[in-house]
Amino acid sequence: VRVTNQESGCYAIAEVVLEVVVLEDLILQDIYSLCTDEFGNLMEDENGAIIYPIIDTGLNPDEFEFTWYYEDEVILTQVGPSLEVHELGTYRVEIVSLTQGCILIKDIEVVESSMPFNYGAEVTSPAFSGTYNVEAWAEGFGDYWFSIDGGAEQDHGSFTNVGIGSHVITITDRNGCGSVDVI
Repeated sequence: VRVTNQESGCYAIAEVVLEVVVLEDLILQDIYSLCTDEFGNLMEDENGAIIYPIIDTGLNPDEFEFTWYYEDEVILTQVGPSLEVHELGTYRVEIVSLTQGCILIKDIEVVESSMPFNYGAEVTSPAFSGTYNVEAWAEGFGDYWFSIDGGAEQDHGSFTNVGIGSHVITITDRNGCGSVDVI
């Protein structure tokens, strides 16, 4: 590092040692989802309780201090390593290592998502061609993966060279809000 005296113009070169601290237990994602139905109502579990996503740092509260924000306002009631979110928007967590004093700031987006509520599939190649092309589609508040017969997920619903017989296309919300099968 070069350090310059503003008054005299003299400078010195100094060696600085930087220590990189890796938070190996940190498990935050960039995006979390509030799962809704086709009418925008929050999804419920089998007991009728609303399913709220939990942003969990995975860090030990005895070793770190946490400050949570929603839309740049401090959430005064929340000081632990995790947060149950009830609103769409931008959240931030400031994490301070109590042993080293290092600070990590992470922004997290909470978006609306859903399993598909309007979906289908159709064969797009001529009858009796032996192998077929299939187009699957989905509409909803989510972003979807498509797979056929339990195969690899892909980000589009086009399947080529599909053999004769019954097949199952699974359409899955990428944000964890569920899936549907098209038979």
